[in-house]
Amino acid sequence: MVVRQGSWTACIAHYGWSAYALGTGGDGSLTPAGRELVKEFGTGLGLILDLVHTADTALDQALEIYQVRYSAATATAVALSTATASSPTTRSAGSSNATA
Repeated sequence: MVVRQGSWTACIAHYGWSAYALGTGGDGSLTPAGRELVKEFGTGLGLILDLVHTADTALDQALEIYQVRYSAATATAVALSTATASSPTTRSAGSSNATA
């Protein structure tokens, strides 16, 4: 099914562990089911993967797998510069796949 009208988003985590990933409140990776779900989302379903509440490690893993449109809709940026990339909480901004 490809979405023909409007936009559909899907989240894989919120707060704490879900079946797919760790969300806000910690740092952890995608689960095996999460890896499969992210792969499935990228197969032409027309979804925007919303990584807003996804833990940093899981977010990085999801972006390695998911090469389509993604968003962090209500996220607060930790940093918008790569100049301080030595900090473990700094994330660089920008991607050709990001949605506004």
